[in-house]
Amino acid sequence: MVVINAAQEMRNPRPEHGEAPGMPLAERKSLLAQALADLPLLMQQVAVLHYTEGLSQYEIGIVLNMPESCVRGIWKEALDQLREKLASAKADLASCRANEMTDT
Repeated sequence: MVVINAAQEMRNPRPEHGEAPGMPLAERKSLLAQALADLPLLMQQVAVLHYTEGLSQYEIGIVLNMPESCVRGIWKEALDQLREKLASAKADLASCRANEMTDT
């Protein structure tokens, strides 16, 4: 859900200053962009086609010339990897911020 929420937030920022509690929108966009860039190309394509183009898994299969079941498997693996990368990045960021707070 973290990945889905982050991608949806990029497309439709919250009206109240465009920020979620704890992390500015620009910072979240940067983390998501880096996590996407770290994925294998096919996973990147599936994620981008779904979130930026709004295509269904069936439509992505047509675009990439593969069965919907393959798209579904690639999508699941991409989400799993993105969740892991984003959770790790978020934990690292929280740790850095905690260290900044203790240093000042």
